[in-house]
Amino acid sequence: MSFHEYVDHPDRRVAFEAAVGAMIARAGARFLRRRIPPSYPELAALAPRGVHTDAVSLLTGAAPWASMLSSEQLEQFGDEHERLAVELDRRHRERALAFPERWAVESGTSFLLYTLTRVLRPRRVIELGVGNGASSYYLLRALEENGEGTLVSLDIASQAGGLLADRERAGWDFRVIDRKRSTHDLLRHLADLPPSGLCFHDAGHKYIAQHFDYTQLWGHLERGGAFVSDDIDASYAFIDFCRQYGQTPEVLI
Repeated sequence: MSFHEYVDHPDRRVAFEAAVGAMIARAGARFLRRRIPPSYPELAALAPRGVHTDAVSLLTGAAPWASMLSSEQLEQFGDEHERLAVELDRRHRERALAFPERWAVESGTSFLLYTLTRVLRPRRVIELGVGNGASSYYLLRALEENGEGTLVSLDIASQAGGLLADRERAGWDFRVIDRKRSTHDLLRHLADLPPSGLCFHDAGHKYIAQHFDYTQLWGHLERGGAFVSDDIDASYAFIDFCRQYGQTPEVLI
């Protein structure tokens, strides 16, 4: 029933109260949706091919990457990733880092990022959210193995990237976003960049921030590129973003 039908009800006071109540209920639902995380079944519903529990099943079962990735390459990239993980673990133990270690991407996500970078060979990767730089490390080393490509990383913390050595920093385009005007500053930096073959989001995890970031990064993705987000279970932003843009993602848990 529309608001117009409500106010035309014979008892207009009742109709008005009902209309106001309906609007409050809708507003309340929107309020809650932006403040509570989605359930596992809701995330799983995004992925009709099923939820992946490891990066290998995602890479070998999802188009178009499955057709681009041979079993020999998968084994090679796995070995490369394993060697890098040993080095990164040593750096975690030996360095005083600005952010908690739990902020680092999990092994499955880092392998996914590394392999996508090796397979797609993007000329440019955009990373939003750096922390100590675990994901940056894998992306930069993948680009190094490719022999080309640039990683542009954006974060509000100037001390981000503590895990990176001079070897990685030599090919790193790190940009600090002004915390007080983060929206404007993000748009300014993105406007300065051409489209990218891979975009990775691991920044603010509240609904409004995530959804805004997703829409901006999506606009900077090359045709045929890969869009990856960590922590999609932090809010409904990823679900709403996929529905808004008609996307059917692969989900890794």
